Amino acid sequence: MQEATQEAIRKTIAAALAAVGVSVGTGMLLTGVASAQQPQGQEAGTPAASQSESPSDQPSAEPSASSSETATPTDQSSTQPSDEPTDEPAITWQADIDSTPIPLTALTDGVLTATHNTQTPPPDSITATSNDGTSITLTKPTQYDTRDDTGTPGTVRHTSTLDYTADANGTQPAIRITINAEWTIGTPLTVTSSDGHANGFTSTGPDTAETTITLTDPTTKTITLSDGTTLPVEWQDTPTLTPNPDGNGLTITHTGTATGDTSSVDGHQWRVTVHTTSSTLQTWTAHIDGHDTRANTLADGTQTLTTSLTHQPPATITMTSSDGHTLTLPGTTTGMNLTGTGILGVTRIQATTRYTLPADPADGTPGIDISIPWTQTQGEETLLNLSDGSSMSLTGTGTDETYTAETTTTLDDSNKPAIQTLTLSDGTSMPIEWQGTPQATTRTVTNPDGSTSTITYMTLQGTADTTLTSRAP
Repeated sequence: MQEATQEAIRKTIAAALAAVGVSVGTGMLLTGVASAQQPQGQEAGTPAASQSESPSDQPSAEPSASSSETATPTDQSSTQPSDEPTDEPAITWQADIDSTPIPLTALTDGVLTATHNTQTPPPDSITATSNDGTSITLTKPTQYDTRDDTGTPGTVRHTSTLDYTADANGTQPAIRITINAEWTIGTPLTVTSSDGHANGFTSTGPDTAETTITLTDPTTKTITLSDGTTLPVEWQDTPTLTPNPDGNGLTITHTGTATGDTSSVDGHQWRVTVHTTSSTLQTWTAHIDGHDTRANTLADGTQTLTTSLTHQPPATITMTSSDGHTLTLPGTTTGMNLTGTGILGVTRIQATTRYTLPADPADGTPGIDISIPWTQTQGEETLLNLSDGSSMSLTGTGTDETYTAETTTTLDDSNKPAIQTLTLSDGTSMPIEWQGTPQATTRTVTNPDGSTSTITYMTLQGTADTTLTSRAP
């Protein structure tokens, strides 16, 4: 009887625990569980009611389907794992390549993978690290490089594609990282001009290249490349005399070539040609108005210069070449034109003075053609003298150089004007022609006390004119 009671209690407890997701094995210590499930006031040995009981309030004859007869809890608190979500983050992996973190992506087969392009040699190893602190070192597989010419003598291009792998091991995932590497070894070949500039080479075909350098001394016998290779220079016998296309003087040029093979770089050599140029520049400078101005060179070698002055240029100018020749050229002035300035008494003079010399091939002197357009003003402003001792400017209008001014004087008690002539500051006297008789003008004004008064003004108008002549210097 006692065994039957214990069995009924066990089934009742199992059913109750199944309702909250707990399985009870046959080996569970039932006495403590039964005591924990016994309602207050119920006698011992009476089964406790389960939350999962049927409407008839009778205990279930069999354990719940969620209970496991094969489970063997070791204590009274054994339960199934909770379905509640956890706060633990998902495991992610990344690899540090070229000091850059590269995330790894899982393929459908579970392999973590990444691809990285680099312009440096492949690393000896790659470390993959997860966010839980796990790290895996992937060593470099056997490397096979492709080598080819870069088109720049002195450098060789290497390319290589490597797969860094790690097999899955327990909780460790399989990893495959692909490195596409392309890098250059060597140093671009150069040759230095006399001015210290390092000149690079231009490819002219497979393993061939050329460049041009300038040398100060046309008797230079050898040149040395940046890789230490020494090449002999062969100069042409006859120099050339050429007007510079940029208009900067005449160039005396010696040319030559130096050809040979470079040193080996990674088993690679180049056949190079260095074109040498040694030039002497002849320029001409005009000394005008206290200033030195460089002349330009035309296509035929003529030295030409156009500059402007704000006064009449000198009768002669001096030309000096960069190699010490000196020439004196007389000038001829043409096209003189006088115009007004808008200021009475001041005249603007415009003209061009040219200094020319034909070329003398026997003397090595180029043709010279210097042109100086110039503008100069002369004279002082002529003013209108006023009766109070002051003066005023006259205003120029139009292109006919007509200058006007307006002034006033007074009428005496008999309406006669106080003056009959106007005088200019240069001494010119102009009689006034008064027109008609005085005209009366009435104006009403308001007095301070608010009353009004009528004032009559008598007005007489007149004009005075003359003609002034400007003369060239």
